[in-house]
Amino acid sequence: MIQKIKDMMRVKEITDQNIKEIREQKKEVEELRKEINKTTEETRKTNETLTALQKKQDQTIQELDNNLELISQARKEFEEQIRDFKIRKSSMEQHMLEKTDNELKQQLERIKTDVNSYNELKRELTIINNTITKLDAEIKKFTEISQHIKAKDFELEKYSRELSKRDNEKLELMKKIDTLERLLGKERRNQKY
Repeated sequence: MIQKIKDMMRVKEITDQNIKEIREQKKEVEELRKEINKTTEETRKTNETLTALQKKQDQTIQELDNNLELISQARKEFEEQIRDFKIRKSSMEQHMLEKTDNELKQQLERIKTDVNSYNELKRELTIINNTITKLDAEIKKFTEISQHIKAKDFELEKYSRELSKRDNEKLELMKKIDTLERLLGKERRNQKY
C-alpha cells in the first residue's frame, strides 16, 4: 500500500517536471514570437499559428494544474480511504490504483503530444524564418540590380538623344554642302560663258 502511494508521488513529480518543462518551453515560445514579429507578412501568419498553439498550451497547463489539484485531492481522499481500506478486499485497492494510473498515463500522453506538436512547429518556424531571410537577401540583390539598370538606361537614353542631335546637325551640314556645291557649279558655268 505504501509502495503505491510512493508510486503516485513519483507520478506527481514526473507531472510537475513536465509542467516545468512546458513552462520553460512557453518562455522560449514567447522569445521566438518577439523575433518573428520582425519578419514579413508570411511570418506574421505563422505567428498567429504559434499564438494558437500557445493558447492550447496554456489550456493544457491549466488542465494540468486542475488535474494536479484533483490528484492532490484524490490522494487525500485515498489516504482517508486507506484507514477504511484495511477492511475491504485487496481487489478493490488494485482496481482504484489501475484507474488512477490510467488517468495519469492519458494526461502524460496528452502532454507528450502537445510538446511534440510544439517542437515540430518550432522546427517549421525556424525553416520558414531561414527561407524568409534568404528571400530578403535575394530581394535586396534584385533591388540593387534594378537600380543599377535604371541608371544605365538613363545614360543610354541620354546618349541616344545626343546621337540623334548630332545626326540632325550632320544632315543639315550635308544639305548646306550640297547647296554650296550646286552654287559653285553654277558659278563655274557662268564664268565659262
